[in-house]
Formats: sequence, structure tokens, C-alpha cells
Amino acid sequence: MRFALLLILISLAFPCLSQDNNTIVKKRGKYGVKANDKWVVRPRYDSIRPFAENRAAVLKKGKWGFIDENGKMAIKREYYEVSDFQGGLASVQYARDGYWYLISIDNY
Repeated sequence: MRFALLLILISLAFPCLSQDNNTIVKKRGKYGVKANDKWVVRPRYDSIRPFAENRAAVLKKGKWGFIDENGKMAIKREYYEVSDFQGGLASVQYARDGYWYLISIDNY
């Protein structure tokens, strides 16, 4: 638990910037990603976080998951809360019970 909190605090202290040419765009209340003025991810998510380690957290219907830089679902949406990837790891919450777990960038 302490490790997960430490990881979250580090993530907040050193926010990850989006990749050079990716821009998160809101259109008609939904979020997508554009790169070089072309849609990588059409607006369909309730929220998208900036890319970190080639993964961006996406929220839809109350569940978080992660997409890759091509817009493909890399880690399915099944988490209530997530942190961004840092050092190949992200903190996730499976249920609203207060417990956090670590997953790797490959979801192992």
C-alpha cells in the first residue's frame, strides 16, 4: 500500500508530458487523439491522459484502461482508478475498496 502511494506521489511530482506530436482533443463532449492533424483515436472516450511510456490512460463508462501510440487498446478497461506508467509500472484499483495494485506496461 505504501509503495503504491509513493508511486502515485512520484507521478504527481513529475508529470509526464504528451509525446511530441500527439494532441488530446475534445469534440462533442468526447476525447480523442490527433497526431499531425490526423486522428489517431477518434473522440469516443470520456477522458484521456497524456501518453507516458507509449501508453495513455483512457476512461469510458467509468472504467480505465490504456491505449498504445497507435490508438489500439493495450490494456483493457477494467480499473476504477489508474496512475500513469513510470518505470514500466502503473498503479491500478480493481475495485473501490482502497487497494492499489501494480501492473507492468505489458499487463503482467
